Amino acid sequence: MNRMGIGVAIVIAIGPAMGAAIGVVLGLAMNRAQRYLNYLRACPETMGLGAT
Repeated sequence: MNRMGIGVAIVIAIGPAMGAAIGVVLGLAMNRAQRYLNYLRACPETMGLGAT
């Protein structure tokens, strides 16, 4: 098996895994940001905005 074939096989094997990992990380980050925004919107007094 030549070196090019090994490189292509590694890229083919790692590509979807990298894509899935990036997708999971982005999904978790978006989910956390959305939950944080909902938290801020739901209780503004926790940030001192309602204490004015």
